[in-house]
Amino acid sequence: MRRKLNYLVVCSIIGVLLLMSFSTSVLAEEKEVVVAQGVDATTMIPCMESITSTSNILENMYDTLVWRDRDLNLIPALATDWENVDELTWDFYLRDDVYWHDGEKFTAHDVKYTIDRILDPEVGSQFAPYHSMVEKVEVLDDYKVRFITKEPHPLLLARLSMTQILAEHYMNEHSEEYLASHPMGTGPFKFVKWDRDERIVMEKNPDHWRGEPEIDRLVFRPIPEPSTRIAELVTGNVDVINNVPPHQLSTVNDSDNARISSVPSLRVIYLTINTLKEGPLQHKKVRQALNYAVNKEGIIAAILEGLGTPLKSGGLSNYHFGFQEDVGPYPYDPEKAKELLAEAGYPDGFEISMMIPDGRYMMDREIGEAIVGMYEEIGIDVSYDIMEWGVYWSHLAERDVADVFLLGWGGATVDAEGTVGPLLYSGTPLSFFSNEKADELIDKGRTRVDEEKRLEAYAELTRLLREEAPWVYLHQQEDLYGVSNHVNWEARADERLWMYPVNFVD
Repeated sequence: MRRKLNYLVVCSIIGVLLLMSFSTSVLAEEKEVVVAQGVDATTMIPCMESITSTSNILENMYDTLVWRDRDLNLIPALATDWENVDELTWDFYLRDDVYWHDGEKFTAHDVKYTIDRILDPEVGSQFAPYHSMVEKVEVLDDYKVRFITKEPHPLLLARLSMTQILAEHYMNEHSEEYLASHPMGTGPFKFVKWDRDERIVMEKNPDHWRGEPEIDRLVFRPIPEPSTRIAELVTGNVDVINNVPPHQLSTVNDSDNARISSVPSLRVIYLTINTLKEGPLQHKKVRQALNYAVNKEGIIAAILEGLGTPLKSGGLSNYHFGFQEDVGPYPYDPEKAKELLAEAGYPDGFEISMMIPDGRYMMDREIGEAIVGMYEEIGIDVSYDIMEWGVYWSHLAERDVADVFLLGWGGATVDAEGTVGPLLYSGTPLSFFSNEKADELIDKGRTRVDEEKRLEAYAELTRLLREEAPWVYLHQQEDLYGVSNHVNWEARADERLWMYPVNFVD
C-alpha cells in the first residue's frame, strides 16, 4: 500500500512537471513586441487630439478608410475603392468582411458617425479643422458611403488616411470617461489593458481583414529618459524605441542586440510665437529678430550631431506638396536681430516666457535651453519652464501657453494645408496667428483642384509667412529609431509605429 501510494505521488509529480513544462514552452513561444516612446498616450479615443505618440498607439487597434504605405502612397484600407462623382461628391465602397473586436460588423453607419462626431463642436475634437470642408456624410447602403463637401476638397483622401473609424454602437453604449481608457476598434490588435504611465497591452486580432499578425502580444511603454530607452533596448527588454539621441547611435549599433533605423522625417521643429498676445511679439520685426537670433546650423551640429536640415521659411518639409525650395531659412545674424529689435522700439530687449517639452521630440530640452541662451545674447530675458509632455499638452489644449513654445509637427497629410491649416489659420485650436491674407491663401490652396493653382497659392503663402514670421523656424528632423535584431521593422518618414507588418528574425 505504501509502495502504491508513493508510485501515485511520483506519477502526479511527473504529470505536474510535464504540464508546467508544456505551459512554459507555450509561453516562451508567444511572440511579443515591446515599443517604447518618450511619452504615454493622452487618451484612448481616436480623433480627439493631434498627437503622433497617441495616434501611434491607437492606429494599431483601429483602421482608417484610406492608408499610406511606407512610400507615403495612398492605398485602400476599410474602403476598397472610391470615386469623385462630381467636384463636391465622393463615394466610398467599403469592405463587407470587417468586424469590430466585439464581433459586431463594421458598416457605413460607423463612418458617418465618426465624421459627425468629429464635427460636433460639443465634442471638441482637434480633428474638426481637418474635416471642416465636409458638408455632410450620407449612408447609401451598409457598404457605400457618400461625402459631400462644401467646396472642392483635394485633401479628403489625405485627411481620411489619418482618421481612425469609431464603432457607433460601442461609443453610444459607454461614457466618455470609460471610452477614454477602453478602446475598441477593427485593427490588427485588440486592447487588453492600460496601466497609465507604465504600459499599454494589446493582443493580436486573428480575424483582421488584412490577415493574422505575426505578433501575439504588443506592448507600448512610455520611457521619457532616452538613456533608459536605450538601456532597455540593448538589454533586450524592448524591441523598438524612438528618438535615439544622435550622440548615442554607436551605443545602439555597437551592441549585440540592436541596430539603428533612420529616415529623414516629415516632422518639422519650430517655436510657436503667440502673436495674439499684446506686447512686443505683435511686431513682425521682433518676430523676425527672434528668427535671426537662433543659430539653427549650430544646434544641428552641436546638439543633433548633424542629423537635421535647417527649416525653410514656411515650415514645410521637402516631402510636402507646396514646399518652396527657393524660400530659404533665416540665416543666423544676431547683429541683424539687434537692429530689428531697435527698429521695433526695443533697443534694450524685453522679457518673454518660454515652454519647453521634455522627452517628446529629439533633444527637445537641450534645444530649448540653447535657444534661451541665444536670446539672452541679444538682450531678451527668457523665463522658461521645462515640462513633462502630458502637462505640456494640457497647457496647449487649454491655450494656456507661454509667449513662445517649442513644438514639432508631423504633417501626415504630406500637403502644405495639413500644416498651415491647423497651425496658422485664424481661430483654429492650435493657431496663435491671425492674418487675413494668409487665411485667403490657405483657403485657395485647399479648395483648388488644379495643382498649379494650388502651388501658386502656397508659393505666395510661403513668402508671406517668411515676412510675418509667426514661428521661429528651426529644423526638419532626422528620425532615429533603435530596433532589436530579433525583429524586422524599418522606420517610416511619417513616424508611424505601425506594427502589423513586423515579423521575426529566425
